Amino acid sequence: MDLTPFLDRIDDIYKNTDAAEIKSQINELDEGLRNLTRTVPVHPTELQWIKVKLGFIEEFSFPVLKQGKTSTLELFCAPDLVLFLSYYKNKMSKNIFIDIGANIGLHTLVARRCGLKTFSFEPDHDTYSIGKLFLEKNSCGMKFVDSTSISKNHNFSIESSYIEAAATEGFGEQTFVRFLDNPTGNHVKGYKKNIYGNVEEKIVKTIDINSFINKSFTAKIDAEGADAIILNRLISNPNFYNYSNAIHLCDWRDETRIDMYESIKNIKAEVKDGIGGNRIDSLIDTPANKSYDFVSILS
Repeated sequence: MDLTPFLDRIDDIYKNTDAAEIKSQINELDEGLRNLTRTVPVHPTELQWIKVKLGFIEEFSFPVLKQGKTSTLELFCAPDLVLFLSYYKNKMSKNIFIDIGANIGLHTLVARRCGLKTFSFEPDHDTYSIGKLFLEKNSCGMKFVDSTSISKNHNFSIESSYIEAAATEGFGEQTFVRFLDNPTGNHVKGYKKNIYGNVEEKIVKTIDINSFINKSFTAKIDAEGADAIILNRLISNPNFYNYSNAIHLCDWRDETRIDMYESIKNIKAEVKDGIGGNRIDSLIDTPANKSYDFVSILS
């Protein structure tokens, strides 16, 4: 599956397109990308591997797996390609990439291919296990830290790590809700109102996200309702304004929208719509679509 033409088109859009037209063209590109991924066969029970080409990321092996009513192929969308391009273009100005809500680690792989030291968090054991296979198969140079080996004094600062835990305010344990029909909806209990289909609860480890921040970083946050808590923790770090940082908020929903906006409205940083680039000046400027848009904070 060759996604390089989509990446090249995004690069061209941002070089040659009026800001008012960018979102429209990215949406059109996203539909084309969806049409392409729908042509890839998905086995009902078995994990299969395909080759994916992605421009500067070069070719990698990707696991195609049915997950309830969805599949891993739904991880590919045009706004994520916009982010991938930004990781590559800003790789020299950032030292660390933090992938919060990493899923199987697609953003992690891209960051590692860009040469960034990477810390990734995925609390769901089944998803973490697939991600471990994915990152190992592509020789991403990650240390794999499962939940049984995490302790309060664990030192993660030495090497890139894919961690079976939820990033939040501190070390501990919390109840985690798993959507059996759609793992992308998994979340820490209490942070999401729209509960649907078959679910189960598990206890997962949590880690203080600020344990990983000591220099410039890029963070992608897609934490299914816990985003405001993580954001507040990051921007409260005394070093936040001492470095050039980027935070990409990728999950927007009605129950957290006000809290998210309250956190960013007075922040001393550039806050903009991640696709169109317009400033976020009011609550209505925040993304309406929780899945395919994002807000970027640049300190």
